[in-house]
Amino acid sequence: MIFGDACGGLHLSIVIEVRKFERGDAYGGLTPIFYCGKMNQIQELHKQAMDLAEAAFTAKLRGNLEQASQVSRQAFDKESQVAALIANQIDAEPTRSVLHRSAATLAIDCGEFRAAERLIAIALSGNPPQEIAQELKDLFIQINLRPYLKRHGLTFDEENLRNLILDQQGS
Repeated sequence: MIFGDACGGLHLSIVIEVRKFERGDAYGGLTPIFYCGKMNQIQELHKQAMDLAEAAFTAKLRGNLEQASQVSRQAFDKESQVAALIANQIDAEPTRSVLHRSAATLAIDCGEFRAAERLIAIALSGNPPQEIAQELKDLFIQINLRPYLKRHGLTFDEENLRNLILDQQGS
């Protein structure tokens, strides 16, 4: 499993744990489904994506917005590949949902909102831990709140929303 946060340039540590088997191999009649090679590929692609995300953040801090945008796109592409590699491993939680959350966050940064929605939906279709599930739902709201309000003729005032949140936290 991969533990940790996939966002903010933090790298995840890998613990290879074979938990699911099929019949018919030299391992006493059992074949591991989750191969070490796939985990190595996931780990390497994820590391590349996080290195790119960190480089994009640095470029943005330095005011190089075009480079930041290009490198963010590369990070999103890599992390999307990682998410696709683990998407069908429903029992690979929290790894699966963390990687999908990371890819969705990068998608949002790139303005790829439909891709982010798909990644969030895939992550929630598994069995993510409650905290990660809530973060995924928050990302979904972040993407869709403004368009929802606009469709219904409502205005969105970020300052009033911030004040409302602060009032709720103070209560």
